[in-house]
Amino acid sequence: MLVQSPTPVASSSPKHLDNSKTWERILSRLKTGLALFGLDVVSPLALGWYNSAVPPELGVCIPVAGSAGDRTFSVLIGNTKNVWRPFLEACQRDPSLLQEQHPLDAYVERTVQAVTETVLEGQSCRMFWAHAESEGLSGGNGSRYVAMQRMAAAIGMAYVDNNSHLALHPKYGPWFALRCVLVFDGVEYTGTKPSALKNPLSPETESYIRMAVRTARNPSSDNLSVLGPEEPPSFNAVRRRWHKWVAIRDAPCPGHPWRYTRDQLEYHYTRSRAVLEKALRQLKR
Repeated sequence: MLVQSPTPVASSSPKHLDNSKTWERILSRLKTGLALFGLDVVSPLALGWYNSAVPPELGVCIPVAGSAGDRTFSVLIGNTKNVWRPFLEACQRDPSLLQEQHPLDAYVERTVQAVTETVLEGQSCRMFWAHAESEGLSGGNGSRYVAMQRMAAAIGMAYVDNNSHLALHPKYGPWFALRCVLVFDGVEYTGTKPSALKNPLSPETESYIRMAVRTARNPSSDNLSVLGPEEPPSFNAVRRRWHKWVAIRDAPCPGHPWRYTRDQLEYHYTRSRAVLEKALRQLKR
């Protein structure tokens, strides 16, 4: 699906905010507002950190626009398991969400747009979604997706494991999802760039992860050499064997306290309407 992104968001009377602390006010209000709806992973960055870090073959650059240049204030947004109940409650309040092709993605879009319209004080922003192609990007051999995981790695939010392609957060482990990035043209980010995270995995854990990946991709093979560079699996391939792909996510840290609930897990990997309807029925009890 190709959406008209970046999505500009502003109040009815936009104005330029040039105070050096503008980004701190916006960030604080975004964190407070988004957390109420389960979008509880919010990290700031200077746009140039991402553009200079992502290899062209892995993703695209977000063109700089405005006086702040490479220091343009941007915000990477995601969620933990805390998004599940607010999402279900939103589906109960607004049945139109269930008419969307992907209700959770629609919930994220509506929530981010509503919160930003409330807290931005007239400052516009561009929005780039993890789940949808975007226009107005450059590089990436024609890709229209921002490399959200690479952005997370570039700002010290997560370590990206090359075997599983999972982003590992210091607190949440692999149990979070990246949803979008907001770019505030004309607002300079004056924060310090965090250091990249070190690999938290032991050699034994990395070996276990490779075995889990092998099983999910090719259960008939016992040859680890098949784990060379491969194209990402199709969504249908993941959905058919979703338990095996969950095993990959479990592999770095089994029994993690931020692991998704059963219904949330199955819906995340299958987008099953039956699973969503079951969760909604349970919520009503």
